[in-house]
Amino acid sequence: MVKAMRISVKDLHERICTMMMNEGALPSRAQAVADEIVYAEACGIKSHGLPMLPVVLRRAGNASEPTVESRLPTVAVVAGNGAPGPYASKIAMDEAISRAERLGLGMAALVNVSTFLATGYGPWRAAREHGLVGVCCSAADAKVAPFGSIDPIFGTNPLAVAFPTAGEPLVVDLAITNMPAAEVRHAAAVSEALPPGVAIDHAGAPTTDASMALEGAMLPFGGYKGSAIAFIVECLSGAMIPGAKAGNFAADRGMLFIALQPAALGDPADLADRVEQVAWDISASRPAKADIPPRAPGVNSRADWQAAQNDGIVLQADGAKLLGLA
Repeated sequence: MVKAMRISVKDLHERICTMMMNEGALPSRAQAVADEIVYAEACGIKSHGLPMLPVVLRRAGNASEPTVESRLPTVAVVAGNGAPGPYASKIAMDEAISRAERLGLGMAALVNVSTFLATGYGPWRAAREHGLVGVCCSAADAKVAPFGSIDPIFGTNPLAVAFPTAGEPLVVDLAITNMPAAEVRHAAAVSEALPPGVAIDHAGAPTTDASMALEGAMLPFGGYKGSAIAFIVECLSGAMIPGAKAGNFAADRGMLFIALQPAALGDPADLADRVEQVAWDISASRPAKADIPPRAPGVNSRADWQAAQNDGIVLQADGAKLLGLA
């Protein structure tokens, strides 16, 4: 039995494209899905990589085309019309990018798509391919109890910001919980215990039982401060977007994409240098624990992505089986 193996970025991308097209996906949609899953796998964001592929494959044949409505020169609203999340997200991010390149700032709201994957991918593209600061946030299905409550109101509400540098971008990509929801679902499926402080059961008691957590609620990191960030994301990408889920208003998932042209504020090269300098200052600071060196957010994921381009991506047994390699 295969326990773990390596696969090249190119091979993984081609296999995902083939699987998508075998299920009826158009080539452009298969490409968008493969791009995003390979990005997640290469960056070490495994919970939003290959484990999400079966969900996307079930809807691969959806041929609905997103529609774009320009509301202002800097703002677009994209109706996903049930299209695959990575494909519709690419369209929305591209709308924000094109506006930022022309006007200095661009924003696109997106609603009504199927499975949303890696929040940082669109911002990463904006930074890497266009030299822009990219932002994405999303109001997800209710899974998280606000601070002081035991009822799920918020989603895990991911937020990502990507900064261009002289090399590869630095991407800060986080959800407002201590563990991704996908990992909680996986733990429930294989009967693994959760770390303390991740979730509560339906009655509001702390639990490490993942199945009980799915019936109860996840908890925001940082207490009321994490809850406040969740509220901000819920309003930006939910309440502000007509037809999007917000609080107890059950509707389609909303996403907000923003792109900012650094040249609107100053010299783009100076921004890139200053971002790297902040990251360096953190790494050069004194560690609180001798065996845990300080690091800037996104540094590890960037290193993982760079290593994957040469060394390939490590597949665990489940991933190898999904791709027909085990």
